[in-house]
Amino acid sequence: NLENQLRWRAFKGYPIDSYIVTVLQGGTYVKLASVPAFDTTYLHQNLNCNVARNYIVYAHEKGGSLLSFSDSIILTPYDTVTPPAPVIQIASVIADKKISLIWTEKYSVVKNFDIYIRSLKGAYTYVGRYAKNNLILSVPNTQDSTYLIKISGIDSCSGKSSPFSLESSPVQLSGKGQELSNLLTWSAYKGFPSISKYYIYKYKKGWNLIDSVSSTTLIYTDKPLQCNVGQIYRIGTLDGTGKLLSFSDSAIATPFDTVPSAAPIINYASVKSGSSVYVEWNTTDPDVKKYEVSYKSSAGNWTVAGTTLLKTNLIVSGLNTLDSTYSFRVVAIDSCGANRSQPSNPHTVIQLKGTALNLGARLDWSAYKGWSSVSKYYVYKYNGGWNLLDSVSGTTLTYTEKNLKCNIPEFYRINGLDNTGKYITLSDSVKVTPFDTAVPPGVILNYATVLGKYYIHLDWQKGSAKVKQYEIQYKTSGGSWMKPAVVTSLNYT
Repeated sequence: NLENQLRWRAFKGYPIDSYIVTVLQGGTYVKLASVPAFDTTYLHQNLNCNVARNYIVYAHEKGGSLLSFSDSIILTPYDTVTPPAPVIQIASVIADKKISLIWTEKYSVVKNFDIYIRSLKGAYTYVGRYAKNNLILSVPNTQDSTYLIKISGIDSCSGKSSPFSLESSPVQLSGKGQELSNLLTWSAYKGFPSISKYYIYKYKKGWNLIDSVSSTTLIYTDKPLQCNVGQIYRIGTLDGTGKLLSFSDSAIATPFDTVPSAAPIINYASVKSGSSVYVEWNTTDPDVKKYEVSYKSSAGNWTVAGTTLLKTNLIVSGLNTLDSTYSFRVVAIDSCGANRSQPSNPHTVIQLKGTALNLGARLDWSAYKGWSSVSKYYVYKYNGGWNLLDSVSGTTLTYTEKNLKCNIPEFYRINGLDNTGKYITLSDSVKVTPFDTAVPPGVILNYATVLGKYYIHLDWQKGSAKVKQYEIQYKTSGGSWMKPAVVTSLNYT
């Protein structure tokens, strides 16, 4: 059994000191061993099976040079020993539907290997016989199935099969989207005598190590993540020696978002014209890309004015800011699940009214609503441009300008400043035309004189600087007052 046993009859004749055992190598017999003269056996060990060898034994004269040769003999060792099981070093997924397998065999007579594979719940199927110690296996689906592999060595002499190796199985990874996170779970690696740790890799322009966990941990959560953006992962298994690293197949998971974002915060709303209002707000969630802006009049219902994408401001048109007080609110729409936030705290713009007075103008306005408080209101008047006329406290909602000229229109608007000093809101503008109810003083007539048969000439003094016109009246001694004219000069004929 992997040995050749030689026996011979003792030499008879002259005394000998030893027997020389030779074996044929390359056409020449070479010395294999020296056997004492009293022994007539030799065991040639550790041979390859099924390889014939030629032997000759000769006796060596004691104290001399004579040699006596035997005939030659051919012996062929056999092998009845079952080879030991191979050892799978590593099984690793190298591509979709591809598993790399490397194994070792310490028994030199084993030249071929039978490979078997099964899914987790299936039966082993025969893959084939291979005369090397590495192989790339093609499998149906490394993403949906866990595969177990075993190997048997085939004795090249006897054809006997070794026991099966221990099963080896690369990690099967599964990924599942969670609330702004991804949950990874995987099967334990089988085949290493011990595992040092599991590495978690994520793909972004190449595989990047993001974390590691202990050899007993088979779950990992990657967070926080952006919703609706798929992430690709794989798991690396490091053996206990730190020399071998097996990879799982890759898995894709996509986070979702079911939690509505916080309500936006309106910075301010401000009248731009008699028909439009500018609304600006702050976002409270980086995932929100879309906003819905609504408005309502003081007695109306909320109406959607429009939506914005990647913008936090909107001009709402089609309004009548002179006749109505408008409020505005904003809803954030999550870009992941179209979740809607609660509406923002509404903001109500200033509505300005003007009342003409006797040589004056009275302004009344509605309070700006939405800020925690108003610092102050500024009163502006137009004269070739808007000029600051005055300011009042944030709780004052009226202002009167006096000593104006009658019948000359004046234009006003109100600006409100928030309590932080950051934001200003504008009202619409309003026109006010003062009037004059005071009776001018009487005119002092200087003289009246006849100019010929048909004319009378009048001359008078200017009564008041505000008087611009004069009405002429006359009558005969027995008649009524007549009004022949209204003039702007200080005389009339």
